[in-house]
Amino acid sequence: MSNGASGMWYYEYLDQIVNLELKNKPAQQGGTQLRYRTAREQQGGQPLCGQIAQALLPRLPDSTVILVTGTGNPEWLPHGETDGPSGVAVLARCLGALGVRTCILSEARFLPGVQASVQAAGVPLLQESAWCNRNNAALCLEFPTGVNAAMPFVDELMKRLPKVSAAFFIEKPGPGREGRFHNSSGKPKDSDCACEHGLLDATELDFLFPASVSNWGGYAIAAALALASGRFLLLPRWEEVANSISAPIAFGAFDGYSGLAVPTVDGTSSEANRAVYGLIGEVLRLAHEASNSSHL
Repeated sequence: MSNGASGMWYYEYLDQIVNLELKNKPAQQGGTQLRYRTAREQQGGQPLCGQIAQALLPRLPDSTVILVTGTGNPEWLPHGETDGPSGVAVLARCLGALGVRTCILSEARFLPGVQASVQAAGVPLLQESAWCNRNNAALCLEFPTGVNAAMPFVDELMKRLPKVSAAFFIEKPGPGREGRFHNSSGKPKDSDCACEHGLLDATELDFLFPASVSNWGGYAIAAALALASGRFLLLPRWEEVANSISAPIAFGAFDGYSGLAVPTVDGTSSEANRAVYGLIGEVLRLAHEASNSSHL
């Protein structure tokens, strides 16, 4: 970490805040910390959101960042869930404030809710011709379903978008080694398939950042970018974040944990989400205070 031992602790705080476990299903309890510890050990041992922010920041000027979200199944979550879109929306808002374009991808059945979330967070959505000439807006595109359709789309998109510096997948599973997709419980989305080579996502990544709730992981990366850039007031107000959580519900999204059409996320209440976001803001306040003190 390049900002010294003291600065490292602020990234540590962010990592720990968003890996606070609040699970109410016995089969999932204990998994949050296990996933986080394993991921951190395998990635050098330093706070993960800080590693991501410091690797990304030099690549950002005049670039495009791809943000991908949207998950569900045709039976229980036909139009997606409240986890994922808000994390993308807040990250897009903060990247825009840093002068970075974002391209947001999601399947057709999830895209209306994702777009509503992004707009609720204050991010301007533009058509591609205008978006290319503005460095703080978002372009939302439909991502095709199925591995066979996805790869040609990605190849064409990478040629088309200006200076892609990074891609983030927030609450967006990739396929396993056999090309099959699984939910967060490890169950195949196609219930007739048997997976002989395991259930794990086989996507190769530069960084893996587990979080108790995917939205929280997006907020932590945005906050880590604020720390790394010295832009301590970068994050949007809670009211805008709350709107970005609830906006997809009008387009058929549910809480993926409870299955209810209410503005909770993975079974965590609105109050809990506000408290986590408030703690993230407190980390930035403390860092800002320390920075001002060091310049006296």
